[in-house]
Formats: sequence, C-alpha cells, structure tokens
Amino acid sequence: MTAGRICPENAHNRKWHFLELAKICAFTNIPATTATDPRANQTQSYWEVGLYCNTSRNDSVRDYMRGKLLYPNHTAQELDREYVFNMDEDRDVFVFLHIQKVGGSTFGRHLVKNMKLSKPCVCYRGKKRCDCLNVKNHMWLFSRHSSGWRCGLHADWTELTSCVDEKLDQIENTKRNRRFLYITILREPYNRYLSEYMHVKRGDNDWSGVTLDEFTTCPHNLANNRQTRMLANLSLSGCYGSSPLTRTERDCIMLNSAKDNLAKMAFFGLTEYQVETQYLFEKTFGLKFYENFFQYSHTNAKNVVVSMAQKNRILELNGLDIQLYDFAKKLFFVRLNAAQKEDATNQYLLPGNVKRQLSPIRDDSDYEMADDNYADDDSFVNHRLVKKLRSTDTRVGKQTVHRNRRWTTSK
Repeated sequence: MTAGRICPENAHNRKWHFLELAKICAFTNIPATTATDPRANQTQSYWEVGLYCNTSRNDSVRDYMRGKLLYPNHTAQELDREYVFNMDEDRDVFVFLHIQKVGGSTFGRHLVKNMKLSKPCVCYRGKKRCDCLNVKNHMWLFSRHSSGWRCGLHADWTELTSCVDEKLDQIENTKRNRRFLYITILREPYNRYLSEYMHVKRGDNDWSGVTLDEFTTCPHNLANNRQTRMLANLSLSGCYGSSPLTRTERDCIMLNSAKDNLAKMAFFGLTEYQVETQYLFEKTFGLKFYENFFQYSHTNAKNVVVSMAQKNRILELNGLDIQLYDFAKKLFFVRLNAAQKEDATNQYLLPGNVKRQLSPIRDDSDYEMADDNYADDDSFVNHRLVKKLRSTDTRVGKQTVHRNRRWTTSK
C-alpha cells in the first residue's frame, strides 16, 4: 500500500477493525477475542437439514456463472408477507437495515418524504432528520433519516436486533409493546462492490486514490461479502473472534443465518428492480407512495474499468454475497408473483422451472445485462410480470421529481 492509503492490514486500521468487531460482539455479550463453539447451541436446521451452502469460493463463483446454484423450498410463513401497517395503534415500527451502496439512501428518502400516511414525516430544510411520529407522538420509523445512526453507522442485523427497542425507550422516554417490521434493500454483489470501491477511492476513511487491485487485496476489507455479514447473526460464528470453527464452517453459518434472517424479514427489495420493489412494498403493507420509484440505468460501478482477472477476483471475494443474492432474487419473484395472483387485474403465473440459464460472463455488458439472457419460459424472473408493471409506470426512464415533500422552514 502506498503512503496515505489506509488498509485494515496496517496497525491503525487493524485497531479500527478490532473495535468494530468488539462493538458488534458487545451487543451480543460475546467478547471479540473469545468464542465458544456455536455448534453446541445450534439448531438442527443449520447443520443437518439446513439451507444450501456452497462455501467453496471458486465453486460458488463457477456455479454462479454457469447458472447452477440450488435453491431451497420456502415455508408458507416466508412467502406470506402481508402486514397491515397501522400507525394509529401505536405498535408498528419500521426498522430499516441500511447496507452500504445498495441505493438505501434513496429508499430511505422514499420512506420519509414519499409515503401516503395519515400523519407523514415532517422534514426540515437544512436538517438531515425528519420527525416520523404517530398520533401519540411515538416513532413509527427507525432509520438514518428519522432517528439517525442510533445503533451505530450502518448498523447490521446483529446490532439492530439488540439495540432498537432500548434506543426507542430512551428516545420516547417510555416503554411500550412494539412490533418491529424489519426492511432492507439488496443489490447485485459485483456492482455493489465496485460502487463501494468508487466511494472509498473518492476519499472515504482517507483511502483516496486507492487502486482496484489494492482494494481487492486488502486482507480485512469489510466490503467483501458485506451483505451477508450485515444480515447474519454474527454471534453464531463467534463474531470473527478465535473459534474452533473452520473458515468453511463459519462461512456456512453466516450465509445460512443471513438467508434465514432475510426470509423472515417483513420486506426486502432489490436495487435492480425499483418498480417491482415499490409494488411489493405497497402490497405487503397496504401503503402507497405519491411518486413512482425511478430505475437508474447508469451507476458509478459502470465507470470502473475492470479486467477479467479483477472481475474473477471480485466474484471470488464475494462468493457468499453471490449465493445470498441468488437466494433473495428467487424469493423476491416468488413473493412478487404471489402478490400479483391476488390482484384480479394482473394474473401472471411464475414459470415452473426456477433453474437459471446464464451464459458465461465475458465482459461488463454481459454481466450488467445478465437478466436479459434469461429465457422467459425457463427462469424465475417473470418478464411478463415485470413488463406489465413497468408499462404502467410512465416515469421509468425519466427523472422523478417528488412534489409532495412536507417541508417546514424551521424547528
């Protein structure tokens, strides 16, 4: 590494990295330097029946490129995601798990400025936070744009589930029964990783000017498999501390935990499917947005020149995220199809064969347009459904301007 470019391998960042892990483990009362064998308390589902787990990074990338990833069957509870959100009952609270570089800031702004509610959020010019209160002046949204980073910057599942209730008690100065509705957004791992690289290259954490090779070879780069790590219960794998688990076992636990938590969340959307994400959110919670979501066709990830060797390296580093995203995408479209089947005007059935038909990835355009390579009658992506939804959205391909923001000049 050149002077001035920080990587977790140097003394300063090793300390920062350890402090981050210690913070995570503090929420679960597990020391970062010690860990018992989580297999002793592990349920049978993880080790004997569990979700499909391919922890060989080379094999997972190879399978991803050839379309051979396997998918488990989902329970009725995982598929039936209908919640009647009622802020007047003083019970429901959205908790937004915001993963870096997935378009979460845009989605977060939709929540505070674009939802049709009996008492919408009130935002103030010059202030980053909005007041999102119900009729009893209690918070119905826990997110960066409403409460701030109360559980830590980009708090993950492990931190949020151990922190949110206590923080809300402190904010509201009262204890009450709450139903937490966890929501998040996922993004295709390769592009998300490149987007995070561009973010730090611009100078985040003093890593300005870092090359892609330096970024990918940094041994403790938290960008690697970030989505899996942020959705997993990290206490199950010892919070990365010393553990009797092998790397393979630890990765498998983390991946399966992330899949399990994602499936049990009230809602998740996909960055690459903005219109469908909006539709499914509205169907899930019985809510509406004033303005339609906008599908951006160009991102910072497309500005990076990547060689085939670098591409393969990125895919290998994010093998867990690749499997998680494939799991999420299949589940997303199963739920989307189920929601459409309930809509009398849009009855489009999901094709029965869910096996992907991907051609080998050769360059950026092949990877970026991978969805267009799926055969319509042989893919879990229901293209007729997508086309139907997007044909009703007159703003696709145009810049959306929100006209319904509630601004107050001062507070």
